[in-house]
Amino acid sequence: MKNLTAFILAAVISVALSLVLTWWVIAPIYFLLCYTLKLKPLISFLASLISVAIIWFVAAYYFDNGLVNPLLSDILKVGPNMARPISSLIGGLVAGIFGLSGSLLSADKHYMNA
Repeated sequence: MKNLTAFILAAVISVALSLVLTWWVIAPIYFLLCYTLKLKPLISFLASLISVAIIWFVAAYYFDNGLVNPLLSDILKVGPNMARPISSLIGGLVAGIFGLSGSLLSADKHYMNA
């Protein structure tokens, strides 16, 4: 239940803040969320990656007016059908890495007390 709550909370916060801030606002959002919720590292990475990948993939279709897909294809040097999945995967990896970092930073380090 905690994992599902983190997934939904992160998605809602990142959508809300992405409307008024730049794209990289996902990094501190997922870092702080995984740090405060103290999720397991794998869960925090996957929840962050999947939520941002889904958000960016849906946003690419929702906001596309015919200009975004060719531009992404030219920038990423891929076919027009692969531009959206690759860009959503890149955003997901950014969020996943920061979520993993927050989770690892909040983990108890009992082995360091020696």
